[in-house]
Amino acid sequence: MSTLNRPLRVGVIRAQRIVAQNLQIRSVGPSPSPFPVRTILRELRVKVRHLEHEVRELEHENREIERQLHELRERVKRLEAQISSGQPPNPALQALFASKQGQVVTVSTASGTLTGTVTLVGTNAVELTESSGDILVIPYSKITGVQ
Repeated sequence: MSTLNRPLRVGVIRAQRIVAQNLQIRSVGPSPSPFPVRTILRELRVKVRHLEHEVRELEHENREIERQLHELRERVKRLEAQISSGQPPNPALQALFASKQGQVVTVSTASGTLTGTVTLVGTNAVELTESSGDILVIPYSKITGVQ
């Protein structure tokens, strides 16, 4: 048998020059993927889609946080206004006077009773116009009764 037809197994070859008519070189071990670049690109595309999805979710969360922050700022402004005025709002009295706008009412306070037409309804006070034309601004916190 000729040595030309048998495979030659060599671990390391050190030579300055190799002359051969038919030389086949094959690696030992697992063969690499025939298209490693395509595989890498496919994996990168999947990762990019995943990251784009995460970015969209974060943008949505950011919008929600911005909305909540805006609501909190508005609430702080209202609370600061209440504190600076010293008069807390009274939604029940505000609704009652809003339903009586333009009508004559009698308001009881610790100082006495006042009668007038409801002309303006605020968050923490009501404005009445007496028959004499005098304008009264009565804080809700001073009202003990309404007729």
